[in-house]
Amino acid sequence: MYLTVDCAQFESGKIAFYEFCNSEMTNLIHYSLEKFNLLSKIADITYLVYYSIEKNRAVVYQSGKDSLEIKKTIIDGNIQDFNKWYSYKNNVKNKDGKNPSKPFGDILSGGDPYVEKILNQLEDLDFDVLEDDNGRDIIIPALSEVSTYFFDVDLFNVENNDVIEFLKNDSEEKKKAGKQKWSVTNANAHPNRYWWNKQKFINLYDASRHINGNLWLVNYSDNPSEKVSLISVTSFDNEKGITSDVGYLLSYKELLEWLLLNQQSSGEGLAYLETKPKQERNEEFWLEEHARKEARKLKKYAPSQIGIYR
Repeated sequence: MYLTVDCAQFESGKIAFYEFCNSEMTNLIHYSLEKFNLLSKIADITYLVYYSIEKNRAVVYQSGKDSLEIKKTIIDGNIQDFNKWYSYKNNVKNKDGKNPSKPFGDILSGGDPYVEKILNQLEDLDFDVLEDDNGRDIIIPALSEVSTYFFDVDLFNVENNDVIEFLKNDSEEKKKAGKQKWSVTNANAHPNRYWWNKQKFINLYDASRHINGNLWLVNYSDNPSEKVSLISVTSFDNEKGITSDVGYLLSYKELLEWLLLNQQSSGEGLAYLETKPKQERNEEFWLEEHARKEARKLKKYAPSQIGIYR
């Protein structure tokens, strides 16, 4: 099964997953409980935040591999009680030496339509019926523009604990709007190009390793005819970035086919990818790419090797 993880955090060396359920959305309750039960078998700690803005009520349940009880109640009170608890979880005592990500106030109020479309096709979910906003209507006011040590997981495979992050390539839209002079293709897009946002990838990589899974990145755009770049991250350095990875070019249909195969068997998924155009990038490649980048700054011709798939 594939699902989203609304919120995650490293808490005293352990991984904690959060599932948020707006009790006013009755179609969402069963789905959230199912997610909570599944995630409780994987994460060290799992929280279910059951809330109602209208009734000013919040109940937080805790479970997970480290819980002595199957489920215990952490909070049973109002939204203000939740805000204090959630802010405490975000404070210095719980950040485990991590740097903060962007403020939650910068996050869109709705989910990612691209990911929701994929989940709908994989799991037959109708997000218009579920009305799942991943807890944003309670998370954003609780943190209100402060830097956060929480992160989310776009797509999580409960069969093999794979973490899959979707990265929208909006460089063409920014170029047309005059916000930047260049654009890149999905094949050329890579987190190492914008490592200023590194904490997000550090968190995702550390989380995938903590639960014995793998980290996959998907570069996509609004252009349905453009192939996506699926990246398997194989080694990582917190300062240098991704030091080795394998990129595959897939159509949207092929991406869905891989997701289904990967759900059944990681081996079958990898065998399928080996039939597609790919590019292997190691630490030596990235050293050379850095040299090419510096040469371009000096206006010397040194074309990037990212995006050359064979």
